[in-house]
Amino acid sequence: MAEDSENCNFLSLVDMANNILAQTDLRQIDIQPIGYHQCCNMIVRTNTVNRQTYDAVTNLFTPDYSKSNLVVFPECQLIDPDSPVSSIMVNATLASFRWLEVTSSGQTEIATQNGSTKEGYQVVVSGDSKGQITVSSNAVIGIRRTLRFIGVWKEAVSGYTYRFLKDIPLVLEDVTDARASITLDMPNTDRWNPFRQQSSRTINALVMVGSYKMTEDSKVKLFWYRVMNDKTKTLINGEDDEENWEISSVTKGKNGQITSITVDRDKMGDGISYEVRCAYRIDGKLPSEPEAGDPIATTSLVRCFPAIKAMFTNSNARVSGKTNVFLKAIVSDTQGEIPNWENIAFAQWYLCTSAKNDDGTVSTNRTLLGTGKEISVEADAVKFIQLDICDRGATTAMVDDEGSYLVDDDARLIEKPVIV
Repeated sequence: MAEDSENCNFLSLVDMANNILAQTDLRQIDIQPIGYHQCCNMIVRTNTVNRQTYDAVTNLFTPDYSKSNLVVFPECQLIDPDSPVSSIMVNATLASFRWLEVTSSGQTEIATQNGSTKEGYQVVVSGDSKGQITVSSNAVIGIRRTLRFIGVWKEAVSGYTYRFLKDIPLVLEDVTDARASITLDMPNTDRWNPFRQQSSRTINALVMVGSYKMTEDSKVKLFWYRVMNDKTKTLINGEDDEENWEISSVTKGKNGQITSITVDRDKMGDGISYEVRCAYRIDGKLPSEPEAGDPIATTSLVRCFPAIKAMFTNSNARVSGKTNVFLKAIVSDTQGEIPNWENIAFAQWYLCTSAKNDDGTVSTNRTLLGTGKEISVEADAVKFIQLDICDRGATTAMVDDEGSYLVDDDARLIEKPVIV
């Protein structure tokens, strides 16, 4: 009895009261979290992609995020390693998240679970699409932009946190074709037939940058030059210039540049050339004169005649006694008789006589009877008449021995008169 009484001393009176016969030391039960694998996928939820192009010629973004927004969803998934084929999306229960805009200047916070913090971005803060961001601002040329998502999910039982991080680049490609080209609606050499073609000729310039017409754009400047036979060039500023004797009119575009000139070919002489140079600058900073590498277009206008045939009527008229025969000149080409040819050319009538020389050769002498489309010839004997059709000549500005233009008292150019 004494031994049993001694053993009973190990239990407190309270334990004995609660009928506890034995008790262990305090020990902690640990909860081991599941070792999930985390995964974050950037999903573009619209037809608008995360790649833009920009054309400085038209100032257009394609796609234009301000009109067609880019929507990106950061799908946060946890994968159980014991069941790798199954996964759970945890966006709705994210403890926190934030979006950063990453550029060469650093990182800028643009959205959190409390909402957007920068203009041009909108974010979803709850529900299954929590963390989704909408981009409505276009990129900036020369600045690379990447969106970075950072999300945190906490396991409710263990308190263990998982961190999601994923980037999506917003690519901007500059597709601007900065090379301009210029053309004239004229061949390299324009041959003018005064008999059949009108004297007025309009030369139009066309400036293209890529597939866009830029002739009248504010980023374009045109320089028109008159090129003389000695290769000297004169800048053409407008139809009222003193030296523009052959230019009857000019047309200017919305940018104030000459886009076309109209030339009176009757006044150009035997020929004249024009050179047009185009300065195109994307930034609109146009030079005062063309620079090396600026595109150029040229054309030459040449006065020339086709092969023509001359004849006259009444050459075999039957007459009796002394009387006059009226002879009329007729000029034709491959298209037939040329109307109003006398405005371009004139007729010279000759009486031809022949004489036999001592050496047996025959020489012909010509005596001018007169000029004009028609002539009256006395038919007092058999006569040999020859007709020449001569060019009246084109008008052109007169110059002195040093090549300077001659002007009258009113500072008007003196033109070479036509032959009458």
